[in-house]
Amino acid sequence: LQDVKTDDYCPADDFFLQLQLELQLERQTVNLKNSTADQSLSVSNATSLSSSEAALAQEIALLLVRAGEECLGSTESCLPTLTDIRHKVWPQVQALTDCTGDAFLPASLDSEQVIGESVCSSGTSMFYRHVWKAAGHSVFENLEAISSHFEQTTYTPFCEKFHEATSKKKAFTYVREPISRYISAYAEIEFRIREGLTEYDALAEALSAYPAGSSERAAEFFRQYLKDGIHQDGHLRTQMECFTPIRGCAVPYDFIGKVESMEEDWAHLLSPLCGSNVSFNDSLGLHPNDDQDKGAMEIVLNWKTDDPPADHASAMAILLQEGEGRYLRALCWLLLVDFVTLKYDLPAECQQGLLNSTMMALRHQALNHTS
Repeated sequence: LQDVKTDDYCPADDFFLQLQLELQLERQTVNLKNSTADQSLSVSNATSLSSSEAALAQEIALLLVRAGEECLGSTESCLPTLTDIRHKVWPQVQALTDCTGDAFLPASLDSEQVIGESVCSSGTSMFYRHVWKAAGHSVFENLEAISSHFEQTTYTPFCEKFHEATSKKKAFTYVREPISRYISAYAEIEFRIREGLTEYDALAEALSAYPAGSSERAAEFFRQYLKDGIHQDGHLRTQMECFTPIRGCAVPYDFIGKVESMEEDWAHLLSPLCGSNVSFNDSLGLHPNDDQDKGAMEIVLNWKTDDPPADHASAMAILLQEGEGRYLRALCWLLLVDFVTLKYDLPAECQQGLLNSTMMALRHQALNHTS
């Protein structure tokens, strides 16, 4: 994976260095047990996969390695690679969900971007590119709180200003565990439907036959999602689509933080500029949504949480009707590039069959690529 180079130390170096160190450690292990590992992979393919499926796993793995390089580097090749991956995984999604339509394809995503002039480091511009449903508005308000000048804008002027000659600048973003992000996106879209936003009128009509907060309604939402990504809504896009250049202008990141370690990563981002007296206020910029909607989608996806499901009866009905975990595995295929590139573990339910063989092939591809 591509190194990020900055004039000063930046925590992004740790992010990418960690990926490389993990691969180096794994390469050492593979070298010690190379023949055993190769034999295990061959046996797995021979016993559970056809030769064409084994070849497909290798092809997808190669594309995932390429996506990691191209998208984290914000190159023009990112979007075509994401499209190739979607075409490759779509038949697996269809097999799990009985969806017969064509794949909805990735696209560049313009959104609110922000620029903050840090008050604790004179002349340092903080460029935050928004990944939807990854605590974006909380980041907006926290950045504004430490900025002498704060500007919210669209991507083109954001990118143009990034490439102006400035003495100090940092580009950063935050990402989120893919399944929890999808569930949160569903809950927010349901909130927007209740608020009467007209862009969701067609979806509201499709969902109207099902009780609000029910797993049946969440299942219908998922079926609608498979048709067109709910009109390519940014809340439901892969996070990698937020890494692509737009109209030929790219903003490569110096730092990529994770929502799951928000406070720690925020401190790592800002401590070189502001010292140790900067903390992230997680009460700022919260989105309203309904826990009942989240619970319903968790039931449909068979996603394990510490909270009880909203409705056990409807949960069981959906699981029996749709087949336990099928939607979750389909979603793992659709979001696989986020899992791999952003270093999140696949759910246990997705670590089987062709998905598992793809991950095994990915490890071999990554090791070979960094040799």
